Amino acid sequence: MILKLGIARQVDEMEAFCNEMVRLKFNCNIIYDSLSNVIHSLIRSSRLTEALRILYVMNCNGFKATLGLFNLLMDSVVAERRGFEDALFVYKEMVRSQVLPNVDTLNCLIIALFESGRVDAALDQFRRFRKKGCSPNIQTFEIVITRLAAKNLFRESVAILQEMKDSGMIPTYGICSALIRCLCDHLRVDSEIEVLDGMMDSGTFSALVLCSCEAGNAASALSLFRHMVSKDWVLDPVSYSQFVRCLSEEGKSFFIEEAYGVFLYMSHKGCRLDDSSLSTLIRSMCTFGDVKNAMKLLFWTDASDSESIFIANNNLLRRLLSDSNREIYVRVMLSRMIVSGSTFESETRRNLIRWLSSSRRRATESAYVFSSTMRDDESFVPDSETLDRLLSCLCESRRVESFVRCVRERGSRFEALDRDAYRVIIDRLWRGGYERESRFFVELMLEKHLIPDIPMHQLVVKRRVDDEIGFILEEGLKV
Repeated sequence: MILKLGIARQVDEMEAFCNEMVRLKFNCNIIYDSLSNVIHSLIRSSRLTEALRILYVMNCNGFKATLGLFNLLMDSVVAERRGFEDALFVYKEMVRSQVLPNVDTLNCLIIALFESGRVDAALDQFRRFRKKGCSPNIQTFEIVITRLAAKNLFRESVAILQEMKDSGMIPTYGICSALIRCLCDHLRVDSEIEVLDGMMDSGTFSALVLCSCEAGNAASALSLFRHMVSKDWVLDPVSYSQFVRCLSEEGKSFFIEEAYGVFLYMSHKGCRLDDSSLSTLIRSMCTFGDVKNAMKLLFWTDASDSESIFIANNNLLRRLLSDSNREIYVRVMLSRMIVSGSTFESETRRNLIRWLSSSRRRATESAYVFSSTMRDDESFVPDSETLDRLLSCLCESRRVESFVRCVRERGSRFEALDRDAYRVIIDRLWRGGYERESRFFVELMLEKHLIPDIPMHQLVVKRRVDDEIGFILEEGLKV
């Protein structure tokens, strides 16, 4: 009956029923067991208000609750964030019943004090542990340290951490994470690093580096890494990857150089960088002109055939192609990509054709690369600039027939060419003395219903006039 009233939230009726049981002088053991069972059931049903009222009735009528029951109520109050008043009520009822608290009771009380903003009172309770016949356990230290760190009281939390270590306890992951979060959230790694020295291992420093990177603080992450180097430590794989990315994406040559240095140090220690971060570093090094070291970096690694490495290869090759004085590097890079089976992106193929076409002595290669690209890369569409450079080179070296042959063999691939592209082709061929080929492209253009401009039209007209004159002469000779 008491339980039903409690679940129905009829608190006054429930209390009256309990008092009536006592007044009628039921067997004391029966009353105690009944009320204790009701409290357990109400807690399971999240009816803490009713459970606390029954505790009050028990105390008022001389029924002394056990330490376990008090701790269950205290833990439930804290778990449901009922506030400090309810936690204090349970603690006072405990004192009134002359039941001595244990470490679990005091841990719950400290949590309630912290959550209500009573930091000084919580620390006072922590310092009075031994006066109450208790010794703080590892949960006690974690409660105090993590909550001090959450309130940005870093020095205070480290002082408690030292007490913990002096007691022979090893800091938990939760404690280290809370301290790291406190440092990174307030960007105080550099100023507080000496406090951490001697207290944390390489794993904790790796976590600090990772946290600094996630907070966008590359300078603090670098400071932490240098501290690790001084102790001959290495980063864990996740922190290593994120650290290199953070430095590479900072957009400053200083950090790019540092990222390269991190790679060299970690590689010397036998640590492998994941392909994605390696690709990011190579791209950044190319952006800042450090192509030579970027090539070394790529060649030194046992890089897989992942998409990230394909991207890195293409980025590096495009950067090399943009510098006319790096032909040897281009040749080496091309050889590596071909041997490794690395794919060439359309943009890389376009840049390669332009680079090869910049010299007459590479005309054969440029024609071959263009033909193979049109054959193998369905997404490749030559733009006007690429066509202009290619045809200029082929006309000078008298190798236009390879281009025309490619068009005849793969005419469907040229359907995507626009009017400007045809204009470039026709103009280059005409100026190079290839009148027949230029007229061929004019007619091809007309077949696609593209309207030629006046110079192109004149080519067609001239061809028709020539044909008519030829026909008249031929007929005249027959006569």
